[in-house]
Amino acid sequence: VDRLGLARDVVLPGWVSDAQLEALFQVADLYACPSLVEGFGLPVVDALRRAVPVLANDVPVLREVGGTAARYADATDATAFGAAIRTVLADPPDAATRDAAREWASRFTWDDAADGVATVLDRALGEPR
Repeated sequence: VDRLGLARDVVLPGWVSDAQLEALFQVADLYACPSLVEGFGLPVVDALRRAVPVLANDVPVLREVGGTAARYADATDATAFGAAIRTVLADPPDAATRDAAREWASRFTWDDAADGVATVLDRALGEPR
């Protein structure tokens, strides 16, 4: 940020409270997720749940949680990812697309995740090793 002279345009807040996070989502034009190593992609789901447009690194786990509700680019190519950011900002989703993103994200709940883990554990415990 400093090297590129972007200090006036880029804020790196570090840890934020829940209230601050909600405020950031409310004013966000885009959630960019250039994560190279991702366990699940919960931040993508969080943004979609709030109808914030998402641009994510094009990796399987982020495609799984973002589905067709997010857009993707190769985050290992800074020029391509930057161009994709410009494209998304220039062509924001309409209300129907934002509603579809909310609907998509609603599929990912803690209860469903817990049920899925419980099912896997039940199968693993029910089968002899």
